[in-house]
Amino acid sequence: MNERNIAKDALRVMQNQLHRPYFRVDSRIFKSTEKINPQACYQANLDAKRLCVERFLEQTNCKCVQRKDCVFVFDDILNALRFWKKQGMKDNIYQVGINADNFIHKGDMNYLDFLLNVLPFSEKEDKENEKIALKYWEDDFCCFSPCYEIMAKEVVVSEVVLQAGTEYAEKIREDIGSSLDIHLSKSYMDLVNKYYQL
Repeated sequence: MNERNIAKDALRVMQNQLHRPYFRVDSRIFKSTEKINPQACYQANLDAKRLCVERFLEQTNCKCVQRKDCVFVFDDILNALRFWKKQGMKDNIYQVGINADNFIHKGDMNYLDFLLNVLPFSEKEDKENEKIALKYWEDDFCCFSPCYEIMAKEVVVSEVVLQAGTEYAEKIREDIGSSLDIHLSKSYMDLVNKYYQL
């Protein structure tokens, strides 16, 4: 296979990835077709450990854009719901689209959680933590059960999945809150059937 065909295959794979459903958890209110831009101030609300993780990520960042200048979305409704639950089930969830020009990186959040678990650290361990952070930036490196976050310059709302404070959001909140795991809940299966056309 020549280089031209390899480049075409890579482009086709990327286009297929960009046309799949993506999901954004956000406290802000958006309507369909509206753009979601980065909230650079999000780091101001992070605790000391999370700020250390961000520092390691920026030290090892091989991309042209800093994380604070990106919008983060999930490539799977299950991971979006897990994050939504972790945040207290009080935000909105949007299905979003990403233009190829706005795509920055796809990283496994498990490495962020791993860094949080090994902190605090000594100066001697800085290099080890940097190695972990580097794995987040490696395109073909992920954990056994990856939880991908997509970094983008901006995304466009395709649909409001759920809006906080509505009867529908409360119904999902009760269902997921009472389930042993989100993937066992009826709400999750309904959303999977809707967005993945099973």
